[in-house]
Parts: sequence; C-alpha cells; structure tokens
Amino acid sequence: MTADGGVRASDLAADIAARTDTYFNRTRRIVARFGDRRVTYALFMRRPVICAPRLMLDWLKLVVAERATTVDVDLIYQEGDWVGAGEPIVYLTGSLVQLSDLETILLQKIGPACVAAHNAYQMAMALPNAAFLAMEARHCAGA
Repeated sequence: MTADGGVRASDLAADIAARTDTYFNRTRRIVARFGDRRVTYALFMRRPVICAPRLMLDWLKLVVAERATTVDVDLIYQEGDWVGAGEPIVYLTGSLVQLSDLETILLQKIGPACVAAHNAYQMAMALPNAAFLAMEARHCAGA
C-alpha cells in the first residue's frame, strides 16, 4: 500500500486475484489457454443512480497500464448525470482475458459511488434548506 491508501502497481495483480470470485479467476485462465476474444461489458445499476464513475475509471486506468493492454471506454453518462435503473453507464471493450477477472471489482468501484451520489441528491431535494453531510460516501473509497 502507498501512504495515501492506494495499491502499488506491483501489488495490483495479487489484490485483484484476492478480491475476484474464483469463477472469474478460472474464466480468465481458461480463456487465456483456449483463445481470447474481444468483448464488451455494459456496467449498469439495477436502480436509479447518479453517474459517479471516476473511482472506477481511475482504477481501471491503473490496471490497464499495469497489464499493458487497452480497454475502450464508452462513457454514456457524464459525472453527475441521472441514470435510470438498468441503463448502461459505461461500455468497456477489450480482451476477455484482461477484463474477466475485473468484473466484480469494477462494479464494486462504480456501484456504491453512484448510489451514494443519488442518495445525496435525494436528501438535497427533500431538504433544500438544510445542511447535511452524506456519511455513506466514505464507504465508496475502496477497501
């Protein structure tokens, strides 16, 4: 870990493997052995949210650099936009070998941030003249 709580690039592979479901780690190994394919993941939430992808995108950028690969990012909504339930927030296109073990972590990075942003928005709308601190946002910072 770095002084600011981040993960060193040298520790990144071990961190990903430890936080990824066995199913996805096995998928990565099988696809690497029998043939990679280019895939597109659509990341979405099952409830309305406010788009807050920065933590996920920053982490993905670190992973992509560490793995010396490329991932095309098609961000459908900008930071702060309202997103309906089930609507894709972002499409990620790249190697199945490089993306398959990231699925759970990507959702963990984007989901809580989007939900916290939506909850803060709802609180601000319900109490327009009250100051508040949305403490749940601290849970979106990672492990």
